[in-house]
Amino acid sequence: MEQSLFENENGNFAKPVLPAVFVGQTLFREVTSRYSDTYISEHIVTKVGKKYFECEGLRDKFNITNLTHEDKVYSQRNYKLYRSKQEIHDKNEFSDLMRKIQNTFSYYNHNKYFTLEQLRQIADIAGCR
Repeated sequence: MEQSLFENENGNFAKPVLPAVFVGQTLFREVTSRYSDTYISEHIVTKVGKKYFECEGLRDKFNITNLTHEDKVYSQRNYKLYRSKQEIHDKNEFSDLMRKIQNTFSYYNHNKYFTLEQLRQIADIAGCR
C-alpha cells in the first residue's frame, strides 16, 4: 500500500512541517495603508524561542509555526510575515484573480460573455459537472 505525502506509518495524517525560523533570517512584511501605497518591508530575525520569535524593527512577537502576530488588543491589527517576496506577490495575485473570476461569473455578467459550450468547458475545468 502506497503512503500519502502527509500520512505517517500508523495511517494518521501529520501536519507538514515548515522550515525553521533562525536568527539572521530575512522575513518580509506587506505594509498596507488606506492613504499611501503598499510596500514590502524586510525584517531580520533577532531572537528565536520555542513558541515565538522577534524581528529587528518590530516590537511584536510572532508565532513560530505560522509567522503571524496576533495581538489581543482590539485596536491593533494582526499581520503576518512571509519567507519571500514572491509569497506576497502570489497571495495578491490569487486575490486579484479570485475577485476577477467572481465578478465575471456574477449573476449580472454571465449572460453577456459566455456561450453554453464555453460554460460547459469551464464547468469541466472547475469540476462542477
